Amino acid sequence: PFAFLDDYESDYVCNHTDVDGRYSFKNQPGIAHWNLAKLAKALSPILNYEKSIEALDEVFGETYEREYLKIMFAKMGINGKENDDVDLLKWMLGSLQSATIDFTLFFRTLSLYNGDRTKILALCTLQTPLNEWLDTYDKRLEKENFSVGEKEAKMLRANPKYILKNHILQEAIEKAQDNDFTMVNDLLKVAHAPFDEHKELEHLTKLAPEKLKNIKLSCSS
Repeated sequence: PFAFLDDYESDYVCNHTDVDGRYSFKNQPGIAHWNLAKLAKALSPILNYEKSIEALDEVFGETYEREYLKIMFAKMGINGKENDDVDLLKWMLGSLQSATIDFTLFFRTLSLYNGDRTKILALCTLQTPLNEWLDTYDKRLEKENFSVGEKEAKMLRANPKYILKNHILQEAIEKAQDNDFTMVNDLLKVAHAPFDEHKELEHLTKLAPEKLKNIKLSCSS
């Protein structure tokens, strides 16, 4: 099973049989490394296994960290060149978890942020952690060499408006079983252009009901 995050939860596990959290969201880098090691084992009849593992261990950690930070800084609208940028990122993620906030909607809303915190804080169950983070984020943005409009355009290209949420997929499945493929076609449309505005499909951005947030699936789901 796999899933997109609803509320940000670093320990989120989308497979209900993974009781130890081996495949939790925060453990994905280690699992990616493990999967590549198993791939190297499978290819050992044609590629030297020891050399493959040596190469994997040499480049994976550094490459993953570099690309992860590149993506996250783009989502935040900063260049990542300030000494405290990694700390600002970690602080943000901790604040998102404390605030109980939808991961995708937060970043999309942050893309349109112009100093007015009303819309962002309205997403939070607990506003204080994120409000304090925004104090520092505002100061950090002042160091960037772009206008508010340029920041917005860049961030909208880094933060999708649409993701495939489990509760919406389930609704589409149930309708398709009744030979109504309208919702399936709508989901295909936004999946092909998740960063674009689709005014007629705003309902596909709706938050998951509380009881369906970060639900766990099984291999037979």
